[in-house]
Amino acid sequence: CFMAWQARFESAHPADAGILEVSTADWSKVDKSRLPASCFLWVEDERKKGSWHLPVYMGTGGIGKNGMYRERGPVNVNAMRAAEATIEGARTGKPMTVPKSVEARLQNLLKQHESGPESRYEAYRTPKTPRLRESGTALAHLVETVDFSGAEFVEEGGKRLVRNVVMLGPVSSHGYEYKQEAMRVAVDGKLYEGVRIFINHSREGRDLMHLAGIFRESKHEDGKIKGTAFLLDDDYGRKFWNIAQDMPEAAGCSHVADGKMVKEGGKKYVEQITRVHSVDLVVQGATTKHVFEDDDSSGKEDTMELNDVKIEDLRTARPDMARQLVQEGAASRDEEIQALINEKAVLTTSAESLSTEKAALEEQNKQLQAKIDEMTVLEATRQKESVVDKAMSELPEQARTDLFRMQCLGVQTGGETFDLKVYEEKVTELVKDRKSLCDQTGVRNQGGEQKRSGDVKTQEAEANAELQL
Repeated sequence: CFMAWQARFESAHPADAGILEVSTADWSKVDKSRLPASCFLWVEDERKKGSWHLPVYMGTGGIGKNGMYRERGPVNVNAMRAAEATIEGARTGKPMTVPKSVEARLQNLLKQHESGPESRYEAYRTPKTPRLRESGTALAHLVETVDFSGAEFVEEGGKRLVRNVVMLGPVSSHGYEYKQEAMRVAVDGKLYEGVRIFINHSREGRDLMHLAGIFRESKHEDGKIKGTAFLLDDDYGRKFWNIAQDMPEAAGCSHVADGKMVKEGGKKYVEQITRVHSVDLVVQGATTKHVFEDDDSSGKEDTMELNDVKIEDLRTARPDMARQLVQEGAASRDEEIQALINEKAVLTTSAESLSTEKAALEEQNKQLQAKIDEMTVLEATRQKESVVDKAMSELPEQARTDLFRMQCLGVQTGGETFDLKVYEEKVTELVKDRKSLCDQTGVRNQGGEQKRSGDVKTQEAEANAELQL
């Protein structure tokens, strides 16, 4: 039976267990040491493996560098029963004390997954479209009817192909529309490549044993998403071919996907298709029942919007969607981190360029300052010479010696910068003192000739010596 086959498949291919909705593998043979924290119902501290309790999910995605599976796989029915027994005290003889939220989550999982694969499949094929406020965004489970009218049935080299199948149209029979950009991005993102086609569902639910083929060659054309059905050469492939071609009224073909919905101008639109699960051919077509839309005439808006959805609720009710969101979030964070790294590199380059430019400017400034200092010294010297020449013109010619001139030029004004006024006052005082000394020694000009009283040369030498002090 299917359940036995499923258990054998999971035991032989644990890394691929995620393709099955519910696991029935022998839980005693599952290596719990390889399960990541996300596989446990109760995690006290993600950094301490000993604080992870009640594993109920299979691992999938291959083994990572840490020796554990990279992702959480499907919930295991036997693991849930073991967890329930553990809480009741099957191991220690005493009931296990766990948070009420953890126990409630386990009971919810048991109720959901022990109700039978058939009921789970019916829920899978039931569209879930939330009520929305204007501009509100929410997650949606999308189930639409696949249109085979106008499709081309071709047999090539013993293979059966159905071309130009309308997998998704712009207007849903459930009252909302698909944005063309959302359809185009879904096709460009290869979401419709390799979508599996299943025939009916057994009491055990949808399984790989009922695979009829896959869709390829998807394209966005005439406002619709079209593809080619490549059918298997077996009973299921031929049955799909015959029903779709000769008796389309005998069954319904459903397109099952997940997406994000928005409300604009009073109308609902699917603004993004996040995942395409499968196309199912069943005796009863896709139901028109909306899980979150009833005949409530109160007019109240449902608050089940994207901001109200918790990841733990999704992990319980829709583990496939939760994994999708986590993967998208990780990819988004990786892109954001890479953008920050690139921005940092640009800023570092700019900083290095600015640093080089700053050093060049500082060198130019230093050179300019040196020139300014040089010009300032030259200008101060010129002013000093002018002041000294003017002041010494009042002295007798014998008193206008080079030594006295150098003494006057060497007068300091006492500040950090040259003060012309102070300098003039000090030089004038020096010249006044020298002139007075000359008068005392008898050195003077008369009629333009030099006259001396007594030994003028000796007295002048003495005076000059005194002035040099």
